[in-house]
This record gives sequence, structure tokens and C-alpha cells, in this order.
Amino acid sequence: MDFFYLVDIIIVKPRVMYLKDGFWVRNPRLTRRNYFTKFQFKMDVLSLLPLDLLYFIYNVYSPMFRLARVLKIQTFWEFFNHFDNVSASPNVVRFIRTLTYMLFLVHLNTCAYYEVSVREGLGTNKWVYDGEGIAYIRCFYRATKTATSIGKNPKPSNEIEYLFMTCSWLMGVFVFAVLIGQVG
Repeated sequence: MDFFYLVDIIIVKPRVMYLKDGFWVRNPRLTRRNYFTKFQFKMDVLSLLPLDLLYFIYNVYSPMFRLARVLKIQTFWEFFNHFDNVSASPNVVRFIRTLTYMLFLVHLNTCAYYEVSVREGLGTNKWVYDGEGIAYIRCFYRATKTATSIGKNPKPSNEIEYLFMTCSWLMGVFVFAVLIGQVG
């Protein structure tokens, strides 16, 4: 993923045309200068900080070290806005954007569920991830079940678990509200 971020920062973004005084600026030197002076460039560089190396320093794997990647969200919005403007079928683009939002939120919920499970101890009770199988797939399944309120989830046993489940259900309600709003 970092490779694609680098390609975006070094090759794609510096070539994006922009409007100045009502005219499109296409000069590569000017487009490069425009991008490198924007706030978005600073966020793009911050999103590539090698915080993953902290795994080795603290000898612990934590999804929190990858949180800086979220700073790249502006590129996601920009990408879909461009396609929405030029697409012959903008409803399809909007549906795909909403589906992507939903998958991203479930992904964040997956990472959070795994983090809570690790902090409480894998397999210490029925609510946390038991440590068996492929962690991401099992946690993704659990996060999807929780967000959609389907399936019988084990009852939370402490405040952290209750807080997590409440946030997950609220996120699920939000996703469904957005999905229904997009369809309507």
C-alpha cells in the first residue's frame, strides 16, 4: 500500500491540473509547485511516516501504529468526486463510494475489535477473539455481525466491551442510514 501512496505523491498528484483565474494550469512545473505548497501534500507525507517501525521498538503489534494512513482520506474523496463529475452514471459511482465507506468502517471496527481483544487477552472470555484461525478474517466476520446486528454475539462482560459494542451498533446504524439515503 505504501508503494501506491508514494506513486500518488511523486507521480500522480504533482501532475494534476488546477484552475487559476478561470484557466486550467497544465504546466508541469507549476502543477508540481502548486501541489507541494498545498496542505494536502503535508498530510500525504505525514500519512507515509514509517510508524510501523515502532513494532520493533515496543515489541508489540498494534493497529494504532498504522492510524496515520487515515490522513490519506482526502485522496479517496477527491477520486470519487472526479468520477462522480465525469461519469455517465453517477448513481453507480455513489453506490460504490457508499459501499467503500461501509467496508472501510467495518475494517476500522475489525482493527478495533482485535486491539480490544489483545488488550484484554486473546481467548480470556467468550467475547474476545480466541486467537484461532486467521485473525483478520475472524475479526472481520465478528465486526460485520456486530455492525449489522445479525447473529448472536456473546454478551459483553466489562465496560470496555459494552462501550465497543455500543459504538459498533451506532456505526452500523450510521452505515445503514447512509446506504438508505444513497439509494433514495
